[in-house]
Amino acid sequence: MDSLIQKENAISPVLGVLLLLGIVLILSIIVFTISLALASTDERPPQSSISVQSYAETSSADIKIQHKGGDRLVAGDWWISIVPVGESPDYRSSGTEFAVGDQIITATLTNGRGNYIVTNNTISTDGPVGAMKPGVYDVKIIVYPFKSMVLDKVIEVR
Repeated sequence: MDSLIQKENAISPVLGVLLLLGIVLILSIIVFTISLALASTDERPPQSSISVQSYAETSSADIKIQHKGGDRLVAGDWWISIVPVGESPDYRSSGTEFAVGDQIITATLTNGRGNYIVTNNTISTDGPVGAMKPGVYDVKIIVYPFKSMVLDKVIEVR
């Protein structure tokens, strides 16, 4: 009888290890899934319809940029560049939101020196003004956090 007790090996240590590994595997899958769900965001770049045209209602060379529809552009997130065609874009940060119905009427280029103020109705600078003359200009608006272009148009100003 003494020999029976010494040779009695239970399978419970092996089952315990397998059960522990299974629990750890299931918990790690749950933690990974939750962290993946929390890490992904539903944020998408704004989709906006923005038009630009030569503004013929004044005697000077200027343009009208109008937000026709879609998402509003958040202050500080949208940047604008107005430069003669052939020049590299020179973006300036906005100070106000740009929502449906808003319009910018400006004759100021963004490739000058000084501090620029970009609002939903004008672009101004305290530096030397790069004013538009009749010609062809490249107008771009990007939403910087998304690196997304919402306006990229070449326009002829009269």
